[in-house]
Amino acid sequence: MSEKSNDTSPGDIPGAVDATGSVPSSSPIVNAANSGGVFAASPAKRTTPAPPPSAPDSGASAPAATAPAPGAAATAPANTAPAFNAQPSAATNAVLSSSSGNAQTSANAGSFVPNRFADIPPEKLRRSKRVKRILIAIIIVLILALLAIAALAAYVFITQQQSINTIQLQDILTDNQNASDRLQDTGTTEEKPMPPLAPMFGTTTDEVLSQLGSDYRLVKTEEIADEELPQARQLATLTYVQDTKSSVGNVQAQSIYLSLNEVGEVIEVYFVSSLDLLGYPMSSFANLISNKTVVDQLLQSAGVAASADFQFIAPEHDQYTKYVDPLASNKRLTEESAKFSGLLAAKDTDATAEETAESAPTQFVLTLTYDYGAAGVADTPDRHPTQRMVYLRLR
Repeated sequence: MSEKSNDTSPGDIPGAVDATGSVPSSSPIVNAANSGGVFAASPAKRTTPAPPPSAPDSGASAPAATAPAPGAAATAPANTAPAFNAQPSAATNAVLSSSSGNAQTSANAGSFVPNRFADIPPEKLRRSKRVKRILIAIIIVLILALLAIAALAAYVFITQQQSINTIQLQDILTDNQNASDRLQDTGTTEEKPMPPLAPMFGTTTDEVLSQLGSDYRLVKTEEIADEELPQARQLATLTYVQDTKSSVGNVQAQSIYLSLNEVGEVIEVYFVSSLDLLGYPMSSFANLISNKTVVDQLLQSAGVAASADFQFIAPEHDQYTKYVDPLASNKRLTEESAKFSGLLAAKDTDATAEETAESAPTQFVLTLTYDYGAAGVADTPDRHPTQRMVYLRLR
């Protein structure tokens, strides 16, 4: 007895689907559709229904219903039509599931957001991040450097201001100390009045030395060529040196410069001395030159007098002051100096007019100077000079 084969093809199973997901042409379902069975009512593609007939005229009756298509009323033979309520096979479910998944994937494809970094290599991304970190670090370092520079500039400015204030305070204290020393040492300054200068004209150097006494000595005699005084041939220097120091600690001296003509006679006298040595009390320079008194006193000591035509005019403050830096905010005074010049009165003598004209001086130049040193001092009312000098030229 031969055994029945268990191999069954999809075509032998009603409603079966082959591996490609299509129904074989030998399936009873296809055969029933081709033979005009019950599956003929479901055509392969949907047909557009015919438009409804136009409305009939009033009074006309509606047309009768049209008969269905001949093929629609046909029924499949009972022995060939499969059961309509049969459960789908496993292959059919797989096809439906695959179709559903494809439809879902197609629906989600419209909402997909692409990654803009997907095409950039990872090494390039890491290098870009590293460059960003370096740039951020450089910016932070620059900001810190700017803050440090600003702090340093502020520190330097504050230090300079403190140094300026300290220097000004030291100057004030030094000036006050000098004033105190001056008051304590007023008794140590030796006074030496100005010798008569007018009688020296027309005499020789030896005669002048005999008039001055042993307090003066001849330092030197030298040949000169003076454009302002062409007849001068020699210059003799006589000096007096005091034995004690002045109140400001400097050795004060008197000097007499004699200009000699070709025969050795005096034709000009230039006298230089300290006001302290002459016995003039300490006063401000403005008070010293405020009137004609000091000029008259010095000329009288020299044995001459200004002519009646002499006009005394006290200079303004800006005319006799000299500063280390005139444009500085804190000016430091270095010197105060004023000059007075004019003609001398005629000498009252019994000599003839010719002898008087040849031997007597006719003009003077007087210069008063307060020297405060090269460093200068603060321009305050209580300032004190290191040197107070007088220069008197008779010609």
